[in-house]
Amino acid sequence: MTASADDHLPSGTILAESYALVRPLARGGMGTVYEATHLRLAGRRVAIKVLRADATLSRREVASRFRREAEICSTLKHPHIVTVTDWGTLADERPFFVMELLEGLPLDRRMGQGRLDQAQIYRILDQAGAALQHAHDQGIVHRDVKPSNIFLESIGAVAADAWQVKVLDFGISKVLTANTLETTEVKLIGSPRYMSPEQARGKNEEITPSADQWGLATVAYELLAGQPAFTGDTLSSMLFNIVYEQPPPLGELAPHLPPAVVAAVARAMAKDPADRFPAVVDFVAALGELQHEPTDRLADTMASRGRRPLRRRPWRAWLPALGLSVLGGLAAAGILVRFRDAPPPSPPPSVEVSPRSEPASSPPAAEPEVEPPPALASAPSRPSPPASPDPPVPPAVEGLLAEAEAALADGEWAEAIRLATRSIGQLDTPRARRTIALAYCGRGDLELSRAALHRVRAGDRPAVVRRCRELGLAW
Repeated sequence: MTASADDHLPSGTILAESYALVRPLARGGMGTVYEATHLRLAGRRVAIKVLRADATLSRREVASRFRREAEICSTLKHPHIVTVTDWGTLADERPFFVMELLEGLPLDRRMGQGRLDQAQIYRILDQAGAALQHAHDQGIVHRDVKPSNIFLESIGAVAADAWQVKVLDFGISKVLTANTLETTEVKLIGSPRYMSPEQARGKNEEITPSADQWGLATVAYELLAGQPAFTGDTLSSMLFNIVYEQPPPLGELAPHLPPAVVAAVARAMAKDPADRFPAVVDFVAALGELQHEPTDRLADTMASRGRRPLRRRPWRAWLPALGLSVLGGLAAAGILVRFRDAPPPSPPPSVEVSPRSEPASSPPAAEPEVEPPPALASAPSRPSPPASPDPPVPPAVEGLLAEAEAALADGEWAEAIRLATRSIGQLDTPRARRTIALAYCGRGDLELSRAALHRVRAGDRPAVVRRCRELGLAW
């Protein structure tokens, strides 16, 4: 089946004799993303981005940028940057490229579902910042950092609500050493709400990695304040505000934030690039206090501002709870009546116990070798079964596990998590579970390390906890 010239490609369309389209997933400014299956690698699912037929820019210009995105993403090997594996053209000469299929949702959609806590916000900024820094180290500026280009990939192998960041869409990125990129003074490159002042002025020759730092700072501002830093009734008014006006003070919109965090966001959003941090990783490092959630201070702040920390529910939502309360009260009344009619229990025989003596036959209680983390301390105690040898695994899975364990030994935590998670997609093994838990311990991510530990085989948990402590994670 050949592709039609229409923007929509029907299910079953075959691209490059290798990929069968399944369904559309998303539509962006330049292309549509489809889910597809690989015809030669049975069971492998991929995502394919195809150039839109009604793209507003010239076909030649968009095709050039499309190829640029494919080439850039295929060279940026990083666990927090989407991986591109192939590219080509359709019968009507529209380009496409093949990338890893991500399961999850973009940050802008997650923001629409409710506020994130500070620790979650820091993890997003930390991982996105690491991806951008990697691109900057390769001489590439993204130039379109915004919530819709920060994807939260689900990591079901760790916990139901666990995710990691993938930075998307390098289609308008700038190679610092390139001489062929169009840098017309009047052309705006990027999304208006998140573009830096130098981009808003159309000074594309002046765009440096600090423009990405600005973009990430505006994302941080919106996550922390609950509203965008810059708005406007028209495009021109928004651009004017970005270039000349200051956003509402973050410290007033979120007074519970540590002053150091407020100052860091303000510095990263300085109008003059020279006044920002030297690198995006320095900006993220300055946000470190976000890892500690000030829940009490946040509740006090919301109360002082007359805001309810929880949304008021409509009265109908209370009916099930009210019915359960009534039934519980009636049940309790019946129990009390039965208790009243029952004869009083006989007192237990008195036994004198000396507070300073213990039976000679009772040995002193042995101190446990490894204490369980707080998340597991409330579970009923029961003996852990001894660790049994790992079952044999196929060669392909063995290769992924070996690579994951090598990355773990080298301190490449994100790479170890990525490889171990890929191996679980083919076969769930205890080795992969141990590797994921240890990698999160190495990263110092207490929340996800605890979640990952629940998935580790019970007999392996003491050794994992012991190793995590050696890696510096304080349970």
